[in-house]
Amino acid sequence: MEKYRALVLFGAPGSGKGTQGKFLSKVTNHLHISSGEILRDLPRDSELGKLFHGYMDKGELGPDDMM
Repeated sequence: MEKYRALVLFGAPGSGKGTQGKFLSKVTNHLHISSGEILRDLPRDSELGKLFHGYMDKGELGPDDMM
């Protein structure tokens, strides 16, 4: 049975999660996934893009149930 290892970084906006995540992914040869980057890359004219960009443009967090 193959084991999977994961590291999840939590912190307030601007606390360095992305910076540390990118660094750790290079050092440990892991995949780095950023939910913020994924959401920012959503097309503004798509249904999900309209929803999440609406929250982000106001500086708000998206709803947990949608994440």
